Amino acid sequence: MGNNGEPTLNESLNLAYPPAFSNGNTTVMVTLEHRVWSDGQLAASGYYRPNTP
Repeated sequence: MGNNGEPTLNESLNLAYPPAFSNGNTTVMVTLEHRVWSDGQLAASGYYRPNTP
């Protein structure tokens, strides 16, 4: 994988669209592409909010 030992991006294997930043770059939205598991179930995301002081 990669190119001469360097990482490369294979866009056909992406699981999500590029992230969208908002709120002064403190919020990021990642929209998943339509993907399904081998059993046909939709691969869905969850909500993540990091701990903040």
